[in-house]
Amino acid sequence: MPLAIAGINFNSRSAVIKYARTILWRWSKQPETRIDGEDEIFLKEYVKLHHAYQEQITGFIVRWNNPYGGKAAPGFWALLANGGEWSWSYKTPINGPNNQSDKIIHACRKAIVPIVDGFKKDAFAHGMPSCAITGELLSWENAVVDHGGEWPFRRIVDEYLVTLVDAGAFWRVPLKGIEKYEHFWVFSSQPAREHWIRFHNRRAQLQIVSRTVNLQHGSRGYRSRFIEPKRE
Repeated sequence: MPLAIAGINFNSRSAVIKYARTILWRWSKQPETRIDGEDEIFLKEYVKLHHAYQEQITGFIVRWNNPYGGKAAPGFWALLANGGEWSWSYKTPINGPNNQSDKIIHACRKAIVPIVDGFKKDAFAHGMPSCAITGELLSWENAVVDHGGEWPFRRIVDEYLVTLVDAGAFWRVPLKGIEKYEHFWVFSSQPAREHWIRFHNRRAQLQIVSRTVNLQHGSRGYRSRFIEPKRE
């Protein structure tokens, strides 16, 4: 779908992102220098598409960011009239905000890793277990812990979120209590993490299946009843 931003025509969303990335890397060679010229004109129009756009933006710089202790990367910072600064991703204006629910699911899954790993070890404690669906004997490499019965993992997460927020609004849960750490989304609050684990354990019906069965069955037809908001 053709797009026009600051008088420049683009034939796709990816073309817009590529153009913005080119500006980012060009000015990454002059970090902390105020962006000017055609690049500034484009950014001032482009950033208006951002869901969190702030009208008091007066200009832009590029700064090398290293928020999680990994490899540093350049990022756009908007300069505000009140003297403040605002960090924004060059992809967000055209792609919309990140899917909050994916982050929550990631944090919930990460929290139960010890439980899942322990279940698998117990299953192999007395030899090779059989797949709960096909009955075939499984090697360690081919065995996967699956949420069986009426409670696939995604349903447990959905029901958990109902206890926290109104149905249909779970993407707002974010990230109260969840933070990014070493490229994983995890619970930042130990009580919140323990509450989720207890909720999960009361419902989960863990079983051992083959990797093939796990991929074929997925959530066994379960579809989340929550609907993500449409991007403006």
